Amino acid sequence: IEAIAEVIETDVGLSSKVLQIVNSSDLGLALRVTDIKQAVAVLGLDNIRNLVLMAEVFQPADENTMPDNFDIDTLWTHSIKVAKYAKTISESEHKDHKVAEDSFTAGLLHDIGQIILATRRPDEFGRAICKSLDEGIPLIDAELEIIGATHAEIGGLLLELWGLPDPIVEAITFH
Repeated sequence: IEAIAEVIETDVGLSSKVLQIVNSSDLGLALRVTDIKQAVAVLGLDNIRNLVLMAEVFQPADENTMPDNFDIDTLWTHSIKVAKYAKTISESEHKDHKVAEDSFTAGLLHDIGQIILATRRPDEFGRAICKSLDEGIPLIDAELEIIGATHAEIGGLLLELWGLPDPIVEAITFH
């Protein structure tokens, strides 16, 4: 735990993101965590790994180059909530700790494709968001029409290339 905490502490942005997450009301902790080592101990190594992965994916996102109608902070909050709920549901359905951790990871990363589209194809993704909102259709339908692929497919492909386990990749691809 100490070695991982030391690595996280060397990156101020990552440290602040981990502390923000661990102290988020969405995680429901009773205590206030102010130390990275304590955060790693409270969250556990698997969750820290997942959070670091997500923070690294969010980090290259430059809000100035993203669509005006895309809010990365809202997506981050949404991803944390989905991760929490996915883990809670999984724990109620399975006794296997690994399944619950994989559910958390899948929930956390399920919209990673939106970040990719927002940073790599901002004009088209912005048009897809507008189309979805204006016509009241699901975002994935607008993405398919405008971009030719969905954020779920793109995110799943990326995570498959990164070597994440198949159950996580499948959950993201088909969410």
